Amino acid sequence: MNRVLISEQEEAPALKGFGGRHPLLSYVFGDTVQGLYVVACLALDLFLPAQIRLSFPGQDLVLIPSAAAAVIVLLVEPGS
Repeated sequence: MNRVLISEQEEAPALKGFGGRHPLLSYVFGDTVQGLYVVACLALDLFLPAQIRLSFPGQDLVLIPSAAAAVIVLLVEPGS
């Protein structure tokens, strides 16, 4: 006699990145971390160029391209 087990529970997809390494922190603080990440990226984009120009006046040709490269590296998601 064959028996069939029907279950409506779906398997959750495997978490990647930080969520996979720290599932409890990701579950508890997931939305908060995403919100803080967005705010931090906006603050970085808005205030970093002004701070660099005020800290090192007259060296725009050297600092602005390197700061732009640093921002791009920081904002690119690891593993993509």
